[in-house]
Amino acid sequence: MGRAPEVHELDEAGARQFSTQAAKVISRAAQAFNVGLRSYYFSLAYLLWFLNPWAFMLGSATVVGVLYRREFRSRVLSALGKVI
Repeated sequence: MGRAPEVHELDEAGARQFSTQAAKVISRAAQAFNVGLRSYYFSLAYLLWFLNPWAFMLGSATVVGVLYRREFRSRVLSALGKVI
């Protein structure tokens, strides 16, 4: 994040602008981290290609299933849906 301004350095509008921009930076960093994790998971499934093409297909399908469950069927997502 670098250096965040002190509370007394910004007025209310400046603080609001800084927090909005900081949230955008953190959101992009989290998105890049998630994409990196997904590619790591798929690379592990890709290694199964060296064993057998069917193992690769099964591994890829497993990764897709796990990612689907984590993205769209997680308990955290259902809890957030109740709040929003």
